[in-house]
Amino acid sequence: SKAMREVAVQLDEYAHGDAPVMITGEHGVGRELVARVLHQSSPRATGRFVAVRPTFEGADVPSHAGDDACERAKRALRAAAGGTLLVKDVSDLSAPSQKTLKRAIRERSEGECQVVATADVDVDHAVEAKIVSRDFYDLFAARRIEVPPLRDRTEDLPTLFERWVKHYSQEVGR
Repeated sequence: SKAMREVAVQLDEYAHGDAPVMITGEHGVGRELVARVLHQSSPRATGRFVAVRPTFEGADVPSHAGDDACERAKRALRAAAGGTLLVKDVSDLSAPSQKTLKRAIRERSEGECQVVATADVDVDHAVEAKIVSRDFYDLFAARRIEVPPLRDRTEDLPTLFERWVKHYSQEVGR
């Protein structure tokens, strides 16, 4: 669809930079998948793709008893060095975690890792309500990818249907 071709153009443009990227859209639209495509399209594709929740916990980030979100954020950034760090649902980040991540983004070396954040479509309201700080949001605002819901791009259904039929038929050997 035209909307997804626009997403693809943005992915191609943003993949070759180190600036933070925000991927927004409703739950279930494939924000993490878009982040993975961004990573695979980038010069960092050989590096790690590390996905963490707003608490900075994830499969690739070890947690230690008694550590705080700020310490986990630093470990997540180190784990993603040379690759991509995906922070899911940034609207749920605590204020101290937003400050830590903002500082880490500003202090990181060029090429260290690209930080990608996901947020639902209400991230603008979260900024207005001061749940997400304006200066934290502004780090991502210039490079924002809006993933439209499937109901708004029904012309994609036949292609998606065919892809998934092939995928599952190969999986079951039929």
